Amino acid sequence: MIPVLLVFPNVGWETGWGKVISTLAQTNAAYTFDQEPLDYLIISRFSPQEAMGLTMLAIWCLSVMTGVVSYAGNFLVHRGFGIVINCGIALTALLLSKFSNITIGYYCAPPLWMNIASYKWQGYGNGPSMAYVYSVFAIVIGACTILSYLGIRKKDLNFVEEI
Repeated sequence: MIPVLLVFPNVGWETGWGKVISTLAQTNAAYTFDQEPLDYLIISRFSPQEAMGLTMLAIWCLSVMTGVVSYAGNFLVHRGFGIVINCGIALTALLLSKFSNITIGYYCAPPLWMNIASYKWQGYGNGPSMAYVYSVFAIVIGACTILSYLGIRKKDLNFVEEI
């Protein structure tokens, strides 16, 4: 606690990315300190709030997709099948990186879509565009929701009337 208090008067408050993060993104200093390099394209294109919002949106969409796919798999096929599907989705990044070209993996592995640095921005980059990512999320979530709704309507839920 004392080191924080000693450094606190020298801390500068700003709304941008800050001097340290900007320096790490513009130079190879991250490699010097064994840190993950930062993508300068993200820092130059987005404010910290926009980058955080896009990342949180991708994580939220992946979480919703995981839940809806699990529910639809368990309800329509068999209990426990949703977990198998979600394990397959979770392992797509690993499997595609081992057995395929990593560029193809960006298009087929939803866990990789949480990193906005892997998106294709204005034709540059290895991964899919934002339109592709969010279209796939919307299609999968919509399809699983419709299939679950139709399955619920057809299924006898075995409600017993109380006397």
